[in-house]
Amino acid sequence: MNILFDGRVCWDHFTGIGRYAFGLLRHLPPAFPEHRFTVAWNPAAPNHRFDWDAISAFDNVALAPCKGTGLGPMDPLEIRALARSRGAELLQAPYFAGAVLSSIPTAVTLFDATPFERPRPRGVKDALARWGIARAARKASCVVTPTGVFRTQVVARFALPEPRVVAIPIGVDAPAAGPLHDPTIADRPYVLYVGVQKEHKNLVGLISALRAADPSGEVRLVLAGPLSAATPSLRAHADALGMGERVLFTGALEDAALGPLYRSAAVLALVSFSEGFGLPLAEAMSARVPVVASDLPVLREVCGGAALYVDPHSGASIAEGLAGALRRGSDAEERLAEGERRAGALSWPEIAKRYAVCYEGARP
Repeated sequence: MNILFDGRVCWDHFTGIGRYAFGLLRHLPPAFPEHRFTVAWNPAAPNHRFDWDAISAFDNVALAPCKGTGLGPMDPLEIRALARSRGAELLQAPYFAGAVLSSIPTAVTLFDATPFERPRPRGVKDALARWGIARAARKASCVVTPTGVFRTQVVARFALPEPRVVAIPIGVDAPAAGPLHDPTIADRPYVLYVGVQKEHKNLVGLISALRAADPSGEVRLVLAGPLSAATPSLRAHADALGMGERVLFTGALEDAALGPLYRSAAVLALVSFSEGFGLPLAEAMSARVPVVASDLPVLREVCGGAALYVDPHSGASIAEGLAGALRRGSDAEERLAEGERRAGALSWPEIAKRYAVCYEGARP
């Protein structure tokens, strides 16, 4: 089968989604040597994280330059035209935007339904996202979700036949060892957040909660990920709390730099209001780092008994969770062992094989 893979999300803007998509690109070709993979990529997109030479080295992979970044209104047309010119038999879209105008069987990954869940939708942007997610889900021959919890929600929300929706966890690579990109980060213990700086990630709540959890000021907060339009307000919030020196914004980092950040962290915190999988939690667990997570069904599915769970709407609850994780009580070792076991079950080579269902079920 000739599979067109939309790899245009593999650039600096997409943190977790980019790592997921590139993980697929590294492991699907060797898992399915009988298939040919044409990979749409945009060499002009800012990229400090992904080694495209490693992908082009596969015998059954061909890179195909394609305009678009996974964000533009013309992106679906570009991928549709590429599918036609390359004679693709299946489009694999790790992000919904590339799939909305597909004219061939499509396997699309949906991560969450955040645009549907906001109490006050954000005008045109949210309206387009809701339309795109719904259309991609209903047109696809196979919909992949990262958890069983979200699979149930997708089937119900979009009235899809159950066999067409499959839950496949995101694969995890153990974070790389090595020196920190900035050795001074480890001068003091720190709580680590990895990901985008968006409202639903509840970073305002995380900053406030750390102040309450550690009034001594010994522990810092490291926000690892690209800066965004929300960054100035986050800096202002930290300054207003007298925490300007305690909150570090790394900006975009190479993936190799994330490993040392994980391994040196005292705690990894993900206290979002909504999540699709929580990849940083799994990556931290693989490195035996204590994790604090929002008490969401999807995160309980990923972490089980490995996390300290908090109510993301309660600053006191988040502060209590952070303080507990920093103390590393008598049950901390048990949680770390559980996290390592769970992360070990998410090996990318094994996860990649599960995508056979997307290819076997593809029908025009």
